[in-house]
Amino acid sequence: MEQVKIIEIDFKNITSCNDFYGQLKSKIKLPDYFGNNLDALYDVLTGYIRLPLILHFTNLNLNRIDDMFDLFNTFDDAAEATDYDFSYICTLDRDKLTVEDIEYL
Repeated sequence: MEQVKIIEIDFKNITSCNDFYGQLKSKIKLPDYFGNNLDALYDVLTGYIRLPLILHFTNLNLNRIDDMFDLFNTFDDAAEATDYDFSYICTLDRDKLTVEDIEYL
């Protein structure tokens, strides 16, 4: 069995989907034809990149999680399609948590 590769994606400086794709491209060698969209992301996660792989998203806040709902759905679909050889985890930005956020959790 191959060793699991863990790649960190830091959301501290990500304000758009293009920022996310840019950081992903800098961490994972993606094909030149990769189109910055969810269909292309699913395709590379399920058939192009070497697995097993865990993406670790750091410095998320709950507002950002809500904005990235479709992205996380794509990750869930890719995880299921790869029998969970691909997965992801999220770490919240503790500095930005409010009392309302903690109650939400």
